[in-house]
Amino acid sequence: MYKWTMFGVFCASCLLGLSILFTTIPDEGEGSHGQAAPIADVPLNVEAAAAVYEQSCLMCHGDQFQGGGGPALVDVGSRLTEQQIARKIQNGGGGMPGFKSELTPEEIGNLSKWLSEKK
Repeated sequence: MYKWTMFGVFCASCLLGLSILFTTIPDEGEGSHGQAAPIADVPLNVEAAAAVYEQSCLMCHGDQFQGGGGPALVDVGSRLTEQQIARKIQNGGGGMPGFKSELTPEEIGNLSKWLSEKK
């Protein structure tokens, strides 16, 4: 009898732990520091986007978008939407740091629009 009681307590503890774990995981698009900043809808400025890419992205993603330290971005627009690209730039993930404190919402919006055209 004692063995089955302990087994029941163990199972209940596991279920409680799993439910706590899954209710505290942030939703996609939400960074680990609360709500993501809004994405600025700006007209595309290719020169400004290229300058931001050169300053902030080139070291990991390469001068020809070929990747290296980070994934290749050659066809990123065919894999991710403009909004998904912007959220990734803001919040990072998978080894990439977030840039919402280094780049303005306008720079992130322009860069994500530019990268979304890489198909």
